[in-house]
Amino acid sequence: MAIGVLQDQVIAVEGDLARPKLGVKPAWIKKHAGKIDHFFHLAAIYDMKADAESQVQVNVEGTRNVVEFAKAVDAGHLHHVSSIAATGLQASLTPSRANGFLNILRLMQAQAQSLAATP
Repeated sequence: MAIGVLQDQVIAVEGDLARPKLGVKPAWIKKHAGKIDHFFHLAAIYDMKADAESQVQVNVEGTRNVVEFAKAVDAGHLHHVSSIAATGLQASLTPSRANGFLNILRLMQAQAQSLAATP
């Protein structure tokens, strides 16, 4: 038991944000369909040096693939955690770089949250 949760109550799902339904095998999806009460999406690119295209591909399109997967397994609740909101900015960013970076992050965050909130 870890953190008050039995081992069979928490399942780590390994997948690829770049692939539809995270690239999880259809047999796994079928086996677990309707049995997942809470699905947590924590994956993202949180690299201050990553280009905008890569960030959008993983953080926005990846979230779209997560939502598709959550629907496929009929998850009861999808919890989308934004890394920038959870960890904040690095103090090493210069104001001009931070402004551009924040604009991209805010755009991606808004798009991903919109996807995650879609029924």
